[in-house]
Amino acid sequence: LALAEMAVSNTSEALGEKRATALRGWLSKQAPASGLQRVEIDGKLQPWEFLVRADGRVLKTDAVDHCRAHDLIGCQPIEWDIAGARVEYGLSDSDVRTLVQGMKLAIDNGHIGFFEPCYLAFQFGLWSTAAQSENGREKARLAATADRYRMRLIGFLDECLI
Repeated sequence: LALAEMAVSNTSEALGEKRATALRGWLSKQAPASGLQRVEIDGKLQPWEFLVRADGRVLKTDAVDHCRAHDLIGCQPIEWDIAGARVEYGLSDSDVRTLVQGMKLAIDNGHIGFFEPCYLAFQFGLWSTAAQSENGREKARLAATADRYRMRLIGFLDECLI
């Protein structure tokens, strides 16, 4: 999968070849079977993408066309967005189970696990590239965002590869 290669490449850039090689091995054992059902995902799960209404309901601000962005992600299995939600909101396994049960769809938890390091590595690459194109305070903010994903990727690798 192209996402796995991107994750390995970005991990190499962020953390070095040793961790990238370890991730490649882990991903090869976790890789979903071919023929995954790709859908028009949202792909943007960061907290600033949502509003909490006065009645407590959550409203997604712009979920209609992110799958058409000019990046590698495009249409993916819905598990990509679930992995993104797990990352962005620090969801526990129990939280993910609750989310999946509420969706009433056939969800493969193994696919969520596969996509998590891919999501982290993609976000690291996105934000570090953005930081390289800026100056001043905006550069620092973007670099800090990239570093947050880098640290989460380290945590994921330390947990899953030990």
